[in-house]
Amino acid sequence: MKNQRNTTTQIQEEAVQILKTVLLLEKAYAPDYVQKIVTGDKRFPLRNINHEDLETFGSLEDVFFGRVICIIEYLIQTEMLEVKDHGFGSLAITEKGESWLTNPEKIEVDASEVRQSWYQYELSIQLRKVRKDLAEEMSCESYELFTNHTLRQIVKHLPETMAELNQIPGMEEAEERVRLLIVAEIGRIMEKKALDDKTGIYTRANYPSHRKVRDLYQAGMAPDEIAKRRKVKLSTIEEYLSTLHRAGHVDLKPYIEETVDNKLLHKASKYFQQAENARLKEAHQVLGIEYDVLRKARTYAAEVWEAPLAYAS
Repeated sequence: MKNQRNTTTQIQEEAVQILKTVLLLEKAYAPDYVQKIVTGDKRFPLRNINHEDLETFGSLEDVFFGRVICIIEYLIQTEMLEVKDHGFGSLAITEKGESWLTNPEKIEVDASEVRQSWYQYELSIQLRKVRKDLAEEMSCESYELFTNHTLRQIVKHLPETMAELNQIPGMEEAEERVRLLIVAEIGRIMEKKALDDKTGIYTRANYPSHRKVRDLYQAGMAPDEIAKRRKVKLSTIEEYLSTLHRAGHVDLKPYIEETVDNKLLHKASKYFQQAENARLKEAHQVLGIEYDVLRKARTYAAEVWEAPLAYAS
């Protein structure tokens, strides 16, 4: 019997800092603000200047913000936190939470419970963009269209119809145009998920290793420089970039055009566009072109499933 990979994670310390923060704050705040306190996020002004002096401020500065939000959701589900205001999602600690905080015990959960899937993460980004664009167009504040709490519930439950969306707190009275755009975005994401279920392309493109390579490439670093930085072979970086290219996260064509002879690129990419089987071995036997060139030409000719997106780091 094969050893099963450990997929659990320990969240005791993070839960302590989150619950203590909710307890220390003078009133109920939304999860985003609690996350801002524990990660020490100073990009935007605090609601209260004294909040920077809280003992928990910055206590989870090395923890990814998405993980913090997921742990907050877990604490709500386990009734250690409660939502006081379902419009904004303002939080309060429960008696159960206070009791646990006096004598914290280990909390081991499935790792999937405290991280968003790639499609939930991308949907969150796109819905924030939709909201921002609409708010500017309609000359109103973003939260007037729907709050961050409502956004998180949409991302969590993935309602695919107007009727399902109307069940999300904060959506029942939203303008029809807003709801239609949200349903359309969810539909687009679910189509990508269906494709990923068959190919795994988006899952791989969202691995931490791939995201780091994406960020370096988008910052202008050449693949050979990335390989040196990451201490791996150039072929490994090019494989990562090929996956990112097909998922629409980067545009690799300029790099391929710079590094492959134009005639060979045209010949090989034309072959892959017409071939029923895109395996490199068969292409090498037919064309006699070296494998490195064939790999790049196959990427160049591959269908890109999404236009390049601007991702939050």
